[in-house]
Amino acid sequence: MKTFKLITPFLLLTLSQLVFSNGMGVSSHPLPAYSKIITAEFAGNLSNGSGIGGQARFSYKLSPELTTDGGFGISSGDRSNTVFAALESEIFPDFDKQPRVAIRGAIENGDSLKSRKTTLSLAPKVSKGFTINEKEIYPYLAVPTGIILDHGTNKYQPYANLGLGATGNIPLEGYEQIIASAELNLSMIHNYSSIFVGLSYPLQ
Repeated sequence: MKTFKLITPFLLLTLSQLVFSNGMGVSSHPLPAYSKIITAEFAGNLSNGSGIGGQARFSYKLSPELTTDGGFGISSGDRSNTVFAALESEIFPDFDKQPRVAIRGAIENGDSLKSRKTTLSLAPKVSKGFTINEKEIYPYLAVPTGIILDHGTNKYQPYANLGLGATGNIPLEGYEQIIASAELNLSMIHNYSSIFVGLSYPLQ
């Protein structure tokens, strides 16, 4: 019950704001197969036409190697709403000195600069768990690349981002099952730069 009281105000905050790109979420965090997770994220646009907002996502670990998620976001600034879905496949697990390697495919549709746009992306991801002060943290690096289709002009352009982030369980007694996440998503070609801060709660 106290966990629900902690996460509810955060969820309401992110949904009441007026998202940019959807980020990586908690897909690289070590979770048991068949886990179901809800996440609330604050999002901030660092590019021109900046704004703040939030998004909610639902993640489901289909198997030890496959994780899917989907959600929606609303924001101020140049982007007013977005919906997205993704599937991530683990190629190599995080084991001993070997980092986790995965590939993530995603589709996003949203309003941007008064035009509807669809984004298709593929992102290689590398992550590795570390222990700091007896607490585990899981940093990751991702490079989402793909195309953006502008439905107003029927034109498309390539894009590329660099995603740097980390996840970890909250080190507070009674709340350890909640996963905190933070990500900096930097535009390299034709996209927004954004920051995401989230809280995730496993449903089982």
